[in-house]
Amino acid sequence: MITVQELEKQVWMQEKVRIVIRDRVGTTVRRYPYARAAREKWSITRFLASRMRPLVGEREMVVINGEGAVANGKMSLKTLRASYN
Repeated sequence: MITVQELEKQVWMQEKVRIVIRDRVGTTVRRYPYARAAREKWSITRFLASRMRPLVGEREMVVINGEGAVANGKMSLKTLRASYN
């Protein structure tokens, strides 16, 4: 088990996707188990449902785009990742 903040860092390092999970500081969740990044054609909604929900359950979470705003769930991961440059 790792803290929510550590999971956010793992996802950034592996996926190049900035997520924010809202919970108390120090709350623990399961470690990010994926060795490969999700496919670029996946939507943010699919990414969250497939990879994040099993780890964080019903905790509130959002994906932040390169402008610092909450990203639209229909956006592809390719477009999202490009927004950080």
